[in-house]
Amino acid sequence: MEALLAGMQRNGQGSGFLTSCEAELQELMKQIDIMVAHKKAEWEGQTQALEACLGVREQELSSARAALEEKHKEVGKLRQQLEDMETAKQDLVREYEQQLKKFQEELARLRRSYEKLQKKQLRDAREEASKRQGDDQFEMSRLSRKLEEFRQKSLDWEKQRLLYQQQVASLEAQRKALAEQSELIQVLLICAESFCSVCAAGGRAGRGEETNEISQA
Repeated sequence: MEALLAGMQRNGQGSGFLTSCEAELQELMKQIDIMVAHKKAEWEGQTQALEACLGVREQELSSARAALEEKHKEVGKLRQQLEDMETAKQDLVREYEQQLKKFQEELARLRRSYEKLQKKQLRDAREEASKRQGDDQFEMSRLSRKLEEFRQKSLDWEKQRLLYQQQVASLEAQRKALAEQSELIQVLLICAESFCSVCAAGGRAGRGEETNEISQA
């Protein structure tokens, strides 16, 4: 604008006068220069503010990404805990089944021995009642004590079985709670990743539009 005004002034001096129209045009050009300078300063201020805002957004995105990585690690730990708990549960059930089988076999063996002894007592009672009575009574007493011991063991085993059932139920409840927590964290991770992507795309788009406006100005 200033170069144009200087050229008009030289032309005016060469002709010996400066018309009133040219003076108005010169004043208008000065006002335009002032408006352009003001608008340029305003755009520069807005650009700096937007750059600062974008910097804050980038820091927030960086923090969000770090939080997402931490959540991914937490999900991995939860999965490992679930696997460990499932393994512990299977071991507990296997041990319970082995003990149950062992007690059942012992009970069947004692029953067979007791039945054999009863048959033998009946047979011997017919043949040698007086001769073997003392020995049979001793054997019967011994087996009775053995059965009583087994009954006591059975009671102890029943208590242990109930305890195992309670432990299995507790492990199952913990496994379900960890699974629900893992699923909730997965949902939160998906939402956070979507939010980060939207914010990053919005920041790049806004910066491109501001750059175009400044270039046009």
